[in-house]
Order: sequence, then structure tokens, then C-alpha cells
Amino acid sequence: MLFSEVVIILSLVNSLGREFRQKLIDHILIIFLINSVILVSKMYLDSEFKINSYREDLFLIPVSLLGSNSFLILGLLALSFYKSNWRIRVFYLMVLLVSCFFLLLSLSRISIISTGLLFLYIVWEQQKEKINLKFVAFAFVSLLLAFVFLLLSEKSLLNVETIGVRFSIWKLHMLSTIYNKPIFGFGFNSEKLIPFVENLKISTLDFALVEDYMSHFKTFPLAHNLYFQIFSSTGIFGFSVFLIWIFSFLKYSNKSIAAINLRKNLPKAILLIWLIHEILDFSSLEIANILILGLLALDVKNSEKSNVKDKESLQVSKTIMVFLGFYFFLFLFFSYRFSKIEQQIFKNHKNIHLSTFLEFTPTGIIPKGYNLDSNSSGLSKFEILMYGERYFFLQLALAHSTANEPIILQQCFDFISRKEICYAKLMNYIVNEEPLVHYSDPIKILLSISDPFGIYLRNFL
Repeated sequence: MLFSEVVIILSLVNSLGREFRQKLIDHILIIFLINSVILVSKMYLDSEFKINSYREDLFLIPVSLLGSNSFLILGLLALSFYKSNWRIRVFYLMVLLVSCFFLLLSLSRISIISTGLLFLYIVWEQQKEKINLKFVAFAFVSLLLAFVFLLLSEKSLLNVETIGVRFSIWKLHMLSTIYNKPIFGFGFNSEKLIPFVENLKISTLDFALVEDYMSHFKTFPLAHNLYFQIFSSTGIFGFSVFLIWIFSFLKYSNKSIAAINLRKNLPKAILLIWLIHEILDFSSLEIANILILGLLALDVKNSEKSNVKDKESLQVSKTIMVFLGFYFFLFLFFSYRFSKIEQQIFKNHKNIHLSTFLEFTPTGIIPKGYNLDSNSSGLSKFEILMYGERYFFLQLALAHSTANEPIILQQCFDFISRKEICYAKLMNYIVNEEPLVHYSDPIKILLSISDPFGIYLRNFL
């Protein structure tokens, strides 16, 4: 849905020309600056906030996403500085300073390295006579301040321990896919399925590192690598299609760029550096960043001198209109489903907790025996298929201590593909029901078979 939304926006932007595209980029930079001011204000008002402290998120924003977003914003700035008046340049300078500040604050090593590569590329492409003393002085002072900031930080850029953990996660993604789902992979969000595969071909040391990672961050083992994530999600077939697309795009961009100069080559350079950036990151594939990447790809595409013929342009417009109509009805369906679930979460927020591994867990506030109904029939098959698994687990959490709970629990084994979650929910039910406690050991054995990392057992042992 998000990708199709970006495709529609970029198709419309492309038809409106370069000037409109630059206005859209300027508005993206304005929104970035507004959000930055809000974040800086929150830092100032938080008496416990320390700039040089190591952190995993900044007011619920993952620092890796903060770093990758800052890098892409700097890429848009590098494209926008050309042919602009002094007022706009002052605005660009403000965005430049703020994005550099958040880049350093994130302490994202790969984002900082990527920005350094972009800076070196721009300097390399500039003619020697254009690099004057003022430019050298500004670059030297900036690098010196960045070095001092990183030196005083609690997180070391040379710390190889976190990279070692990522190597173990990469092995888990690659070997699990090869031995279990080699052709088409596990589907999107593959990290939620990989820890429960039967053929877990991974060494004891790698297993321990991945288990520690999941325990510490309380999350599934995301690959932190675009290529391993695509491989585990789409298998050999999907990964091959991805590589073919990348190489064909590079081949096309080389043909389409007639004049060799910095302005025409810069978008392609930023995209290539982003591909390097994604070796140690995967968080930049968020909706806002996908839009930025699409705008950069459009810039590469529109470097071609030849214009599209009127007939071709009309055909493209008709295709877009058909796609828009289909997307509109699809969007209504998903919006309705999403809003229904979110509305129920908000309505019952006192009775449930959001859980990374189990989706939802009851708070226990619902009185024992509340809403007992001898005619309870659980959820209809249509409801489960219509609203999906998230809705199902929400209803199961809301059915805590009611006659519906064992019925919906039985439906979990009938309709939900991930049986380990059903066993975990059953274990939770047994713990709260004294007559059933003697069944806990067999459930633990079943869980340990399908849950080698002990994700669901952890709360009960």
C-alpha cells in the first residue's frame, strides 16, 4: 500500500515538471525543519536529556532511522543548492546545520560514513579552482567539531560488538531461508517467522548472540541489511529480480545522462551511496524516506534529453487513472479494517497491553467470570478472514476470563498459521486456571520444540 502510494505521487510529480518537483523537495525540507524544532524543544525541556549519552531511540524515533533520514535530507540539500536566491540558501543552510546535528546525535555509524562518502564525492567532482580557502576552512572546522562530539560520546564508533551480532543475524536469515524457504522466502516481516523454523542451521555462539539481542531489545531479529532482508522475505527468485532491477536502473541511468557534470550525476551518486548504506541498515525504508528515494530516482530519469511523445504521455495518464481507481477502493478497504482495529484498541486501552511478541496481552483488570455467556460461539470465520490476525489476537485478549476465551483459543489452532503463538496463549490460559496447571509441562515441551529461542516461554518459566 505504501509503495503504491509513493508510485502515484511520483507519477503525478513527474508529469508536472522539474519546477514543481523542486517545490515538493522544499516542502519536505520545511517539514523536516519543523519536526526538528519540535525535537530540539523536547530535548531542552527534558532536564534528564544528555546530548552525548548513548541511546537506542530519541523520543520513540529509532536512532538508525534518524541517521538515515538525516543522510537523505543532506542528499536533497546537495541537489537543491543550485540556482537559488540568497534567502532560500539561508533556509537551506539552517536545514544543513540541523540535519548534521541529528546525524551526529544518532551516532549511526553507517549514516555518518555515508555522509562522508557523499561529501568526498562532491569535493572530487568540483574543479580545483572552485575549492577556495573559505570552503577548506569550513570543512575543517565542521570535521573538527564532529570529531570532538563523537570523542565525548558514550558510544564508540569503533565498537565491533554490535556488528558481530549483526553477522549472526545475517547468518540466521540466510541459512534459515536456504534450508526452509529457498525459492520464494518467508514473505514480508520474515524476522517474525525465522526464529521458529524447524531446520535451524546456526552455530551455538550465533544462537546465543541472537537470543541476547532479542532479550535486550525485546524485538524480533531484523536483518539490519537490505539485501539479507530481501533474500529472507522473497527468496532466491525475489532477490534475483531485485538485483536485475538495480543493474538495469544503473545501465539506463548511464545511457540517459548525456552531459557529465556534478548536477546530473549527483542523484545517481546519492542512490549508490544509499545502497552501500543499506549494508548495515534497513530502517531507511520508511514511507517518508521512500518518497525521497523516489524523487532522487526521478531526477536520474529526467536527466535524459529526449521528451516523451504526446501519445505516450496520454497512454501513461490513462494507466495512472485506472491504477488510481483500483487503489482508491483498496485504500478504503484497508482504511476501514485498520480504523476498526485501532478504534477498538483505543476504546479498550485499560484492558490490554501492546506486546511485541504476543500482539496483545490482557491487563487483568477484567473481573473473573465477567460477561459469561453459555451460548458464546467465538469469532466467525468471516471476521477472522476479513480483519486479519491482529484483530483476532485483540479479540482474544479482550476475551480474557470470559466464556469466549477457550473458544477463541481453540479457533487460534484452527485458523492462525503461527501455532507457537497459540501454544503461548494456551500456556498463559493454563497458568491462570488452577485445574489445568498439570498440563503446563506438555505445553512447555511443545513450545520449546517450535520456539527454540524461548521467546514465548520466557514469560512463563
